[in-house]
Amino acid sequence: MLGTVRAVAAVLLAGLAFAAAACDTALEIHDANPSFAYTTVPTEITITGCNLNVGLTRTVKLLGVECAVKDVSKESLTCVTGSSEAVSGLGDIVMTVDAAGEKKSAKLKRGFMYFRPTLTSVHPAVVDVRAGATVRVEVTGLYYDQYEVSFGGIKAEWLSTNDNFLLVRLPALPEDTAPAGASDVSIGNAMLPSLVIVKRGLFTFVNTGAKPYVTQMSPSWAVGPAPVSTATLYAKNLAPGDRYNIMLGQFFVTDVISGAEPGTLIITLPTCTEDMCYGPQSVVLINKDEANDAESATAAIAARKDSADWEFTFLRGPHSSAPNVYPGAVLPHNYDHEMLVTFSDFTATVPATVHLGEYTPDPKELVVTANGFRFNLAKADKAYASGRIRLFDDAGNVVYDGGDFVHAEPDKRMAVTRVVRRPMEIGLDGALSVYGYGFVEHGATTFRFRDVLAAEPAAGAGRDVTMELSAAGLTQSRVTGYVWECTDEEDLCRDGDFAMEVLDAIGTSIGVFPEVLLLQFNKNVGMQLNLAFGADAPDASQAAVDAFKIVAGELLGVAAERFGTVALVQPLEFTVQLLPLHADEQPDAESLAAKLEALIADTSSELHKRVPGLRAVVLDRQSIQRCGARDYRLKCGKEDDKNGDSSDAWIYICIGIVAAALIIGLAIYACKKRADHKRAIGLLDEHYATLNN
Repeated sequence: MLGTVRAVAAVLLAGLAFAAAACDTALEIHDANPSFAYTTVPTEITITGCNLNVGLTRTVKLLGVECAVKDVSKESLTCVTGSSEAVSGLGDIVMTVDAAGEKKSAKLKRGFMYFRPTLTSVHPAVVDVRAGATVRVEVTGLYYDQYEVSFGGIKAEWLSTNDNFLLVRLPALPEDTAPAGASDVSIGNAMLPSLVIVKRGLFTFVNTGAKPYVTQMSPSWAVGPAPVSTATLYAKNLAPGDRYNIMLGQFFVTDVISGAEPGTLIITLPTCTEDMCYGPQSVVLINKDEANDAESATAAIAARKDSADWEFTFLRGPHSSAPNVYPGAVLPHNYDHEMLVTFSDFTATVPATVHLGEYTPDPKELVVTANGFRFNLAKADKAYASGRIRLFDDAGNVVYDGGDFVHAEPDKRMAVTRVVRRPMEIGLDGALSVYGYGFVEHGATTFRFRDVLAAEPAAGAGRDVTMELSAAGLTQSRVTGYVWECTDEEDLCRDGDFAMEVLDAIGTSIGVFPEVLLLQFNKNVGMQLNLAFGADAPDASQAAVDAFKIVAGELLGVAAERFGTVALVQPLEFTVQLLPLHADEQPDAESLAAKLEALIADTSSELHKRVPGLRAVVLDRQSIQRCGARDYRLKCGKEDDKNGDSSDAWIYICIGIVAAALIIGLAIYACKKRADHKRAIGLLDEHYATLNN
């Protein structure tokens, strides 16, 4: 969202705060200024650090995109960012140097942010040159508050910047000054050396001559399927006595009357259905003499040389359920609050506003987000914003009325009201946002989580983990940061619910809030294969098993971290694990295991050529689960026989059954194989225990 982007980039622009340590001989990166850039605009970046001038050649990459080096000294380097359509977001700065044939590298973790601007559409896209128009430009990935938007070289007046769109006013033009036909839409900023983005042929100027043309529509959007009943069209060249129909998308609207104000038409909006009209719909005026049904109206529009369409947008929601209010729906009036109000099923790509009771945010400060609104609620001597939370369209109609906000009595405490990104998956990168109030007023600077680390602490150390705040991570109503020990590594943190302790600048604890950080292991499923070498294999050692892992990884295109333990559990048998993926990605271990079996079955495959002695057989294949930090087993908990000690019991039971059935020989063989597999699992689990200790 633009607000998050602005907050992050505002701090990044000033550079990351690093303690300036004296340079020794190591190659180091400390800072980048500015620490963000558009992927479409070459930007000069200054990187500071230590020994940046060592070596004969050097390469700097920002999120993997090369930054062309210009000047370099021991503690400073300037480079110009490159363009890329494949990157965006926060990432690493990596510098590599070649010093007399020796490669050295340094990394500043998450030290740079790329913004990738995308312009998708404009509404309306066809306008009469004489009309002028308020145009909605749907665009994402912007940072600055104000932009210069031009249509075919004609500059528009900037009105507002929101997370997903810009609102600009295109002036009415003399007929001979507007560009003919399709025109480019360009977006720039006075602080940048080049345009941020240009979209070819996205907008069209037309001249309809003496025919009527629309200059505005109010409202410009509604929520289907039961929108506000009417809308007003403002038009020019309406002839006295003429009667009009309207094509609104696929709907032929005949219920059109003249408004009380000259040059206006009142239309009854149709009931929208998802298969017919959700999204932007063209609005075209048609004289009743031209057409009297949808088919003839469509033909009449197609026959026109120039047709200036307007647009009306139907949205799917919101329809029900209370809005989400951050930092909370009950807040004391003695604090400033950075409000975020979102509505389910509401895609906010349209001009709108929100009220908290009788309080209306300043339009200049109100930002429309992806699904709601962001604004400031200032502190006051008494409450002034209690009441229903209502959503309004751009004509002032109430579109949604639901939920209550309470501007409550003063509260001198610091409080946590909501937590976002909870639970967090151990081993997966992700930010945590904690909402509340009083953080700034009480001097909070450090936020740490108690008793998170899994290992026994060293002397003088503890098990607490400190949140590393993101850029602009501490604001009036929110704390956002990362718990790198838990999100970058799998084996450092415990799963569970952990309290957050807040400290001031001198390290004094000023508050403890229970159950803020919830950590858990991913429960996706991986695969375990039990494989075999041939009896005459020249090398069936652990070295051969390790070689199998490398070769199989290359042939399957599997990163090394996707392979778990590859262990020799018997002289000629070994076990391979394909670990489950993180987060919401669907595990592909099953398909990878099938491909691996195919390579094993094909004795002429590259796998057999590079791993001699591999027998073309897979003894079995089973699913495995993540049971803890780097702990993957067939079953988690008490059901898993971790030691394999029951293998002999299986043999004795089976011998008894076989003796009774008079097929002792075959049964003993079958049960012995089962015992071997059970023992193999026990050995493998002992190997896990060794690794985890």
